[in-house]
Amino acid sequence: VTDLPFAFKSISFERGMAIGTPFPSWEVFLDNEFQFEQQCDSLLKTPNQIWISYLNGAHHVTLTNTGSFDSKNYLIKKVIDEFAIVQHSKTRKYSVIDVEGKFIVSGYDSLIFSGNHFICLRQNKWAIINSSGTQLHKVPLNKILPGPKNFFIAMKNEHWGVMDFNGDTYIRFKYDSIIHTENHYEVKYLNKWGVLDFHGNWIVQPEYDEVQS
Repeated sequence: VTDLPFAFKSISFERGMAIGTPFPSWEVFLDNEFQFEQQCDSLLKTPNQIWISYLNGAHHVTLTNTGSFDSKNYLIKKVIDEFAIVQHSKTRKYSVIDVEGKFIVSGYDSLIFSGNHFICLRQNKWAIINSSGTQLHKVPLNKILPGPKNFFIAMKNEHWGVMDFNGDTYIRFKYDSIIHTENHYEVKYLNKWGVLDFHGNWIVQPEYDEVQS
């Protein structure tokens, strides 16, 4: 049987031969000038200049400014501003690309966009990565929880602390547990509970078996 490239909508067999039915071919022009040609069922351009091609019901990314991005192996999951969250069709790993096809984030088990940052999981370790692709912390995080605006609660080396989205530690990583409430943090420290304000100052010293707001 002849190996056929990933360019066919369907494949049938006749007398021991594989016969491929190709996808329709689309040509895109801008101001009467040819831009590119794409084989797919249909083609859509998003407001942020990312082209989405549809192949047998799957959403793929089509980039016109680069020849290095293997678009047919990636399924588009979400388009955010000038970025696209994509998933590799074989490895099932998540990545983020820009409109030029540059990988901003690559190869994660899970990926969430939040507050102009990407919250990424790989091998049970979490990372916060900004829109330039820079990880905001050197040591991988064990867990991440939402915090007040512009902050997040994280576990690092089995202790909890609070970081901002510049990558700076705002409350040191030394607590057994931190719970974010509307007005403060409920904190467990050395097996006793107390209350911190959002600046890390004690409102209630950690002297109690439990605290309730």
